[in-house]
Amino acid sequence: MLSYTLHRIIGVIPVILLVTMLVFTLNAMIPGDPGRIRLGQRADPNQVEAWNFKRGYSAPFFTQYLRYLGFAPARVYLDDADHHGPVDESIYDEVRELRVRGATLEEYEAFAAQHPGYSVDTFRDQPLIYRSHFQGVLQGELGESDVKAGKRVIEVIGEAFFVTLRLAFGSIIVAIILGVGAGILSAVKSRTWIDYTSMVLAIIGVSMPVFWLGILMIMFLAGPLGLPRSGFDDASVFGMVRSLVLPCIALGVISSATIARLTRSAMLDVLSQDYVRTAKAKGLLPRVVVLRHALRNASIPIVTVVGNSFGYLLVGAVLTESVFALPGLGRTIVESIAGRDRMVITGGILIMSVIFVTVNLLVDLSYGIFDPRVRHGRG
Repeated sequence: MLSYTLHRIIGVIPVILLVTMLVFTLNAMIPGDPGRIRLGQRADPNQVEAWNFKRGYSAPFFTQYLRYLGFAPARVYLDDADHHGPVDESIYDEVRELRVRGATLEEYEAFAAQHPGYSVDTFRDQPLIYRSHFQGVLQGELGESDVKAGKRVIEVIGEAFFVTLRLAFGSIIVAIILGVGAGILSAVKSRTWIDYTSMVLAIIGVSMPVFWLGILMIMFLAGPLGLPRSGFDDASVFGMVRSLVLPCIALGVISSATIARLTRSAMLDVLSQDYVRTAKAKGLLPRVVVLRHALRNASIPIVTVVGNSFGYLLVGAVLTESVFALPGLGRTIVESIAGRDRMVITGGILIMSVIFVTVNLLVDLSYGIFDPRVRHGRG
């Protein structure tokens, strides 16, 4: 099991690196001047050029990518408060040039060594690319928003992600209860009206767009049930639950349809096996046969579809978040695309990719819990 786990974890690394390259490449192709977008259409061209230079957008693409990862030589951009000691008038122009064009830490330290009383100890051993303390993705830093001044990408994404995480957890609970329950019931009552009704509803659920179901719930359920139609209230647990009830049901119902169909198929296959007939012949209670013997042996495909559904809920809930005006991860990235916020777009999609890959990795590792052959390397 340990070798299987290490093999799967190592296999994730090149996938993440490939995702960073693809996302960064596509993001660099977005039309528009980042500096002009940030400073406005009427900004001075010299200010726009300086802003692009400080943020690294003037460098060649490959250099930008290496800087984003944290590999390329870094430059520091200082303002008047970023150095220590008085600045003599005779070297003021030199100091100003260093601040404007940016320099490596080695250049600053060499300059400080030649001019007693001037130091840059604040920045020693800090490989900064620009003044926002960006160190590179491999150091766990996603940079600073291009549009929201002074706002770090990890803060923007973090606030939105925890909203999406709560939405996804509530939705997957609804999906498991409805989907697995309906699938087991359909398999046990195969070729009866219960089976046919469940599968017809499942087909309708698969076919119905989630935004349409969300709109219907807002129109017909929010008022009678006294639930908020939109927005997210995190002032209290009760308010949070009320604001997530309808979105979770909408997402959960759609996801439960796929889970129900696959659960039914897996259970029908297992219920026809010899060991299930033997268990029945021994006189075991039907619920023991179904839940302890059949369901556990049918769990691998069920765990797979539940895990994939959870991954999709975490990264693909943008329509639901838009309909119910939830400040989630998907909606934040869509708004960043509209605002040309490249750093948030790149960081957000990268986080989404890491989440989805991690969920799939956990699903793969969970197979060892249900199938001993995987634990012992025979699966």
